[in-house]
Amino acid sequence: MKRKRVLAHLAIVALALVILGMARSQMPSDDPRAQQVRWDDPKLHNNPPFRQLKSRVERGQATERETRYFAWLLPRVYPFEKIPERAYKNARVQQDLFRESAVDPASLPSWAVTSTAWVPLGPRNIEGRVTAIALHPVDSGIIYAAGETGGIFKTADGGNTWMTATDELPDLIVQDIQFLPGNPDSLFAGAGTGHLYVSTDAGASWTTRAILPDARQVDRIRINPQDTNVMYAVQQDFFGGLGVYKSSDGGLSWTKSLGTDTTCPPACTWPPPAGFNDLAMDSLSPQVLYAVLNQDGVYRTLDGGGSWVRVNSAESGLPTQILDGSVAAVPSIAGSLYAAIQDPSGDKGLYVSFDYGTTWIKRSSPSHCCFGEIVVDPANPNAVYFSHFESLYKSLDGGVTLIPIPQTHVDQQSFAIQPGDSQVLWAGNDGGLDKSTNQGTTWTEIRRLPITQYYGLAVMPNNPSLILGVTQDNWINRYRGTDDWDQLYNCCGFGDLSAAVFDPENSSIVYAQSVLTYVNKSIDGGDNWFWASTGLDNTGSVWKAPLAMFRQDPNVLYAGGSKVHATRDGGANWSEISPSLSGGGLSALGVSATDSARLYAGFSDGTLFRTDDGGSSWARITGPWPARYITALAVDPKNDRIAYVTLGGFESSHVWRTADSGSTWRDVGSSLPDVPYNDVVISPLKGDRVVVVNDIGGVFETKNDGHKWAPAGDLRTLPNTFVTGAALELGVDLTVATYGRGMWRLPSKQKR
Repeated sequence: MKRKRVLAHLAIVALALVILGMARSQMPSDDPRAQQVRWDDPKLHNNPPFRQLKSRVERGQATERETRYFAWLLPRVYPFEKIPERAYKNARVQQDLFRESAVDPASLPSWAVTSTAWVPLGPRNIEGRVTAIALHPVDSGIIYAAGETGGIFKTADGGNTWMTATDELPDLIVQDIQFLPGNPDSLFAGAGTGHLYVSTDAGASWTTRAILPDARQVDRIRINPQDTNVMYAVQQDFFGGLGVYKSSDGGLSWTKSLGTDTTCPPACTWPPPAGFNDLAMDSLSPQVLYAVLNQDGVYRTLDGGGSWVRVNSAESGLPTQILDGSVAAVPSIAGSLYAAIQDPSGDKGLYVSFDYGTTWIKRSSPSHCCFGEIVVDPANPNAVYFSHFESLYKSLDGGVTLIPIPQTHVDQQSFAIQPGDSQVLWAGNDGGLDKSTNQGTTWTEIRRLPITQYYGLAVMPNNPSLILGVTQDNWINRYRGTDDWDQLYNCCGFGDLSAAVFDPENSSIVYAQSVLTYVNKSIDGGDNWFWASTGLDNTGSVWKAPLAMFRQDPNVLYAGGSKVHATRDGGANWSEISPSLSGGGLSALGVSATDSARLYAGFSDGTLFRTDDGGSSWARITGPWPARYITALAVDPKNDRIAYVTLGGFESSHVWRTADSGSTWRDVGSSLPDVPYNDVVISPLKGDRVVVVNDIGGVFETKNDGHKWAPAGDLRTLPNTFVTGAALELGVDLTVATYGRGMWRLPSKQKR
């Protein structure tokens, strides 16, 4: 998608200034895409739901889903307690100046190569989280599916081949896709940061129709089938429902129809577990809608959003306090609906109402609830399906009996029934998209969507055709030159991994680390794994913990939680080499290429330490940056006094350089977009090329010690999603991992 080019002259001038290293404040304030970031928001420093979630995680009382959510949030929010409003939007404006190459080429460094296109490496056979499914009302071969952080894909042959036209949209976190009633060539999609996307050509192209007020995640969209200009959406903040919004002009403008207090009402006892808010429309009486807002309540309107009433009360039969839930109207019977509700005590129920939500009957108590989706068979009001994070249920008697449905992968996210054939079901989960032709008795894995979510990668030195990728809930993946990757299930006993490293002298020897710091080792290239964590204490470990190797002696590795640990016998035994250095967890390691005794350790609270004697003593390094989560460290392979550090969060420079082992630091990132940066790598050949990657599809490189930066290749050919890791093995080809669109490579014509 070509973004609008407005105030072109100002944009050109501004980017020239940015490339020359001037401050971000030089970005044109009158660019219509830019808005003032809400640094005065009191919730930045006092957000009770965040504090409660943090406390639960630190005390070990959080669910796995809460822990994952907190792990994603903390590097981006610290030291604040929420992500500042409009921060991502403004960072994208800054980065668009790079991505669009809206600058006189003469202002770019002479070494910049911005015309080379990025090449996808796959995988095509290992998917990731599918958060939305839309089935064509007539043509069963046409399906739209969304990856949580991968955008929207379309197939016209029932799932064998897929295409996307959304890589350049400003936000690829898509949660819902809806056809325009009566016109299946027109679709609407709801995404993060309040974006509403529209396609009027059957998915061939997408544009932003609007950004909803409050600019938060759009969980659900509902369109009036009798007047398609009227549509509704429900948004959520990071910790609860913001409300329901209405448009009467086809999505161009929106007003809040139902509001809620997002400061955590008295009913809150702990934060919602990163669930969704839900919205249902009575298809026979589309002026009737129902909304479930996390941490607030269940609401109904009978007049198209003109007024709402709360329907969860002691008299109605629903719990008076709502933690989270979902709701669905029965398509064939006006006034009938289902709701799955969990209250703060943990009590769960599947409820049914036959009188527009006035009274409710509890039909059953699912063991898992209530994150997910309720789908009712259009031809049978008693056939209801309920997908949940950990379970998938079917009921053929109106919810009285819940039958567990087999799953091909855990963590159910989305569900759909094939129009015209209720035997055919589609389920989206963390493993991808699945299809059943017998009402869920058996399933076929589609596994052709390139939406894998990677936390990081490792490329074998001297062999760029051998890559390991560590994933969110899809184990460790191995690339061997084709886009059909190997999925290595038997590593680490856990589907989420945080790091992997190759022995540079022997590609058969591989180490992998699961989230929360459990190390496994393979001596056959990853086909088989064994425990290699004896003595490694993961107390205080962050979710995405680092694992680093001293390349001159591949038996020496470093890892840790609140303390740094080392192994000097290839993982057979680990021992502490530091006390608890910080109030945070170990989040980054930088190892000297020539001296195993010199090591930098960065922590989640922004503190940084160095040892020059293998851990016998540690010196705290006081950097000039504000307190931010340290996301990565890199040490120059030719001179270990030179190091780079990258930071998460907002309102700071995110890349810093030292040339004297940390005694002094130079800000080398102020010209880059203000957004979390996730990795920094240095060319192992000469140490003259440094690459950093960020949350919004940004990959930037410098060849003059950070004095100037340039886009690495044509960023318009790289999906606009989280870039989580980078590798510069051989110092030539650049490989990056994304959280939602697999792996990509920037080829180089340089000789190795």
